[in-house]
Amino acid sequence: MDDLQSSNQTRLSRSCNPPSYIHQHRSRLRESAVSECEGKRGYDTFAEFPGNSPGTRSRSVSVTFATYGPRALKRMSLALPTKGFDPSALQRIHDPADRHSCSTDDSASVDEESDSEKRYWGFTRAQCKCAVALAFLSIVDTMGFGIFSPFFPIVAQEKNMSEVQIGFIFASFSMAGIFGSIFTGSLLVQVGPKFIILAGMFWCAGATICFGFLDQVPEEYFFWLCCACRVFMGVGSSSAFTALFAVIFQEFGDRSLTVIGISESLCSIGGITAPLLGGGLYSLGGFYLPFAVLGSLSLLVVLVCALLLPSVKVDRQLNAVSPAWLLLNFHGLFASLYVMLCFLISSFLTANFAIFLTDSFNLSSVMVGVYFLIFSLLYGIATPIFGHFADSRDIGAHIMTGCCFILGIVLTLYCPADVWMSWFGWDHPRKWLVIASSAISGICIGGMIMPTFGEMIIAAKQMKLQENELAQYGMVSGLWNTMFSVGDILGPTMGGALVAKFSFNNALAMLGLFASTLAVSKAIHLTYLGCKRTGNEQASDNDECSDEEREALLGNNRSSIQT
Repeated sequence: MDDLQSSNQTRLSRSCNPPSYIHQHRSRLRESAVSECEGKRGYDTFAEFPGNSPGTRSRSVSVTFATYGPRALKRMSLALPTKGFDPSALQRIHDPADRHSCSTDDSASVDEESDSEKRYWGFTRAQCKCAVALAFLSIVDTMGFGIFSPFFPIVAQEKNMSEVQIGFIFASFSMAGIFGSIFTGSLLVQVGPKFIILAGMFWCAGATICFGFLDQVPEEYFFWLCCACRVFMGVGSSSAFTALFAVIFQEFGDRSLTVIGISESLCSIGGITAPLLGGGLYSLGGFYLPFAVLGSLSLLVVLVCALLLPSVKVDRQLNAVSPAWLLLNFHGLFASLYVMLCFLISSFLTANFAIFLTDSFNLSSVMVGVYFLIFSLLYGIATPIFGHFADSRDIGAHIMTGCCFILGIVLTLYCPADVWMSWFGWDHPRKWLVIASSAISGICIGGMIMPTFGEMIIAAKQMKLQENELAQYGMVSGLWNTMFSVGDILGPTMGGALVAKFSFNNALAMLGLFASTLAVSKAIHLTYLGCKRTGNEQASDNDECSDEEREALLGNNRSSIQT
C-alpha cells in the first residue's frame, strides 16, 4: 500500500513538473508564435521608461510576454538602465492589467496599419503600383506587335519584297523573343528585374522610333534593317515582360494569376485597337507617325515603371540557371506544351482565318474583323475568371486539361474537317458553327493559358534549381515567354505548310487532334499523381495507427510494472 501511494505521488509530481524537454518544446512554440505575431511597443529613450531617473544610461533588451494563449504573444523592446534602475517598473509592465492594455493597443495599431495599407480590392498600395505598370506594359507591347500590320505589307510590296520576306519580318519579333526570355530568366537576380524592365522598354522604344525612318532607305537595305529593328524590339519587349512577370509573382503571391489574367485581357484590348490605331495614324501622317506614337508610348512606360515598380535586391553571386531545365519536370513539360499550343493556334488563325472566311462566305473586311473580335473578346473575358479560380482553388491543372480537351473537339468542328462534312452530308461550312467555334475557342484558350504559370512554379519548386524565390520566378517567366515565342513562330510557318498540303479545315482538325492527345496525356499524369497522393495518405494513416497502438501497449506495460 505504501508503495502504491509513493508511485501515485511520483506520477503526480511528474505531471505537475514536466520534464525539461517539454519546457524546451514550449519555449520553441513560444518563440515561433512571437516571430509569427510580433507586436512592438517600447520606449525609444530611457527617460520615457517608467521608474528611471534622469541622467542614467540604458541598453535595449526584449521582453516577451503572453496574453490569451500562444498566438497572442508579444515582444516588447525596453530600454533598461545600467544603474539606478527601479525594479518596480518592470513589475508594473508584467502586471496583468497593464499587459491587457498593451496587447489591446498593439493589436489596434497593427489593425489600423493593415487597414490603411490595404485599400483597393484587398491589394496593397505597392501591389496596385505593380498592377498599373503591368497594365501599361501589356497594352503597349501588344500594340507594338500589330500597329503596323494594316499598312506595312503595302509599303513592303512597294519596296519589291516577297511574301516570304514580309512574313519573316513579322516572325523575327518572336524569334528574338526566345533569346531575350532565356537570357533574362537566367540572369534576372544578378542584374535586377527593375533594371531589365527599364532597359528592355527603352531599347524597344528606340528600335520602334528607328523603324519609322526605314521607308526612306534604299530597297537593297530595307529588308535587313527591318529585320534588325524587329529583333531589337522583340528582345527588349520579351526581356521586360519576363522580368515584370517575376516581379508580379513575388509581389502578389497567391493572387498573381488573377493579376496576370487581367493583363491578358488588356493584351486582347491592345490587339483589337492596334490595327485601327495604326491604320488611322498612317492615313494622317504617313509611315513615320504610327511608329513615333508607339515609341513615345514605350518611353512613357519606362517612366511609369521607374516610378511605380519596387527595387529588388540584387545577388550577383548567384549562379545563372537556364529555364530549359524545367522541361525535365512533368509539370514544366506539360505546361510548356500547353503554352506553345495556345499561341500556335492563335497565330495560325490570325494568319489563315481571314482567307478562309473570305473564300467560304465572301465576307467583307469589316465582318472578318467581327469574327476576330468574338475570339479576342471572349478570351479577354475568360482569362481573369480562370486566373481567379486557379488562384483561389487547387484546380488549375484540371481546368487546363478540360479546356484543352474541349478545344481539341471544337477545332475539328471549326470549319469542319472533311470527315465531319461527309458525316453530316454538308457541302460547305456553316456560319453559325464558325461563330460558335470561335467563341468556345477563345474561352478554352483562356482556360488553358492561365494555370500554366502555377504548373511551372510547381516544377521550379520541386526541382530546386534555385534557392532564391525571385530566381525561381525568373526561370518560370523565362520559360513561359520562350514557349509563347515558339508557338507564335510555329503558327504561321508550320500552319501555313499544313494548309498548303491538306487545306485549312483539315489542318485545323490536325491541331485539334494534337490538343486532344495532349489533354489525355495530362489527364493520365493527374490520375497518377492522385493515386500516389492517396497511397501516401493511407501510409501516413497506418503509421499513425501503429504509433497509437504502440503507445497503448507501452502504457499498459508501464502501468502493470508500476502496480
